[in-house]
Amino acid sequence: MVHSGSSSNCHLLNRIVQLHELTIVSHYQVEPLKHLLFGSLRGRSLPAFGDKAEEKAAYLFIALLFIPSIILFHLYFKIPVDNKPFFTNTGNFGILKTTNFNMSYIAEKGEITLNGMPAFYLSESTIRNHKRAVAASVLFLNPESNGLIIDSNQKFFRNPLFGIFKNSVCLDTVPQKNVDYNRLPESGRQLYMTVESEILHYFSDSSEQYNFIMDYPNILDQNFHKFRFSAEYYSVINRHIDSTGKYALILDVQYIDPLLISFAVDNISTFFKNHAVFLFSNILLIVASNDTDVIQTDLESLTRIDSIINEEKKFGLLFYSPVQP
Repeated sequence: MVHSGSSSNCHLLNRIVQLHELTIVSHYQVEPLKHLLFGSLRGRSLPAFGDKAEEKAAYLFIALLFIPSIILFHLYFKIPVDNKPFFTNTGNFGILKTTNFNMSYIAEKGEITLNGMPAFYLSESTIRNHKRAVAASVLFLNPESNGLIIDSNQKFFRNPLFGIFKNSVCLDTVPQKNVDYNRLPESGRQLYMTVESEILHYFSDSSEQYNFIMDYPNILDQNFHKFRFSAEYYSVINRHIDSTGKYALILDVQYIDPLLISFAVDNISTFFKNHAVFLFSNILLIVASNDTDVIQTDLESLTRIDSIINEEKKFGLLFYSPVQP
């Protein structure tokens, strides 16, 4: 009876030892990398990893190798080593930052691009003609009435004549991120604030009707956003103009397909039956309305434009050119 109990105890002890060995083997299989690096569970000594001097030398070698690798990487992929972003949406925007638009003569000249496509052209004659077009629109648009100016050139040129429309909203349709968050230099002649929004979103959020809407697309719109000249677009515009309201469109004709001008004029004529057209070299102004009486010049019209010429010294030379044909 004692022998039997002793045998059972020995058997139990053997099972415990086997289970312990099995646990050791399972743990070794689960973490083989740990055993290879730091020795087995049976007490073998840890392998030598190297002294501190060798480790420091290895780190120094890697650091010294990293620097010329970065230089070679920039040279191979032609990445400029400066503080400018490697990828940008805009091209030649720096010329706008150095231009003083308040000067009587602008010497800078160049083409500003978005994603490689022309968006705005800067030159003395172009800037002058942009101002002339807005000034001429005052023959039909009353600066004191409520209006909406859809300005897609605001990120490239702040037309100072928009400041005369005291009761109007200036809608900036180009998001700040599209121009890499570049900003034009602040000017004391910008006498109006802007609202940044997409056109259709703005109209869908507003039910207000305006006495006039001035549409001022940029060159990129003229070439790639045909919707801005479609019948559907002018239908939306027409719904936000009152019965005696006016629609004005300003285009840069040197950067537009003549067929698109014809397309725009046909669609404008569908919704607005009366028109007046002005051409200032490369800048085209179209003013349209369904009210015959508002598309004509009278004493009040001449008084409005005369006040611009007389009261604003900077604008007084808009319609003067030292060289006459």
